[in-house]
Amino acid sequence: MGNDYDGWEGERWLDIRNTDVLLPLMRERFRVAAEKGCQGIDPDNMNGFSVDSGFELTYDDQIAYNQYISAEVRVLGMMAGLKNDGEQAADLLESSDFAVLEVIYSVQI
Repeated sequence: MGNDYDGWEGERWLDIRNTDVLLPLMRERFRVAAEKGCQGIDPDNMNGFSVDSGFELTYDDQIAYNQYISAEVRVLGMMAGLKNDGEQAADLLESSDFAVLEVIYSVQI
């Protein structure tokens, strides 16, 4: 497990290169969602390469992981989302059905 996810106590980054462990877990979670009637998956924090995750992740590591996740979701007949990875959205257009890009800003009153 890597660094804490900034702003979310108890949430940690995972090494997406460790596919032998992660991908079977994710596949099972997606299967359960499909059985419950979900029409899509919105996987969060798909940008570990661009933050201090605690791992030396590359742009290509992230692309490969995101594409795999999308393929697994689509195999189950659901839409595959991309969340919080605006930097790679153009490169992931064909493997994503939608994107959610959260923008955090503050307003001074």
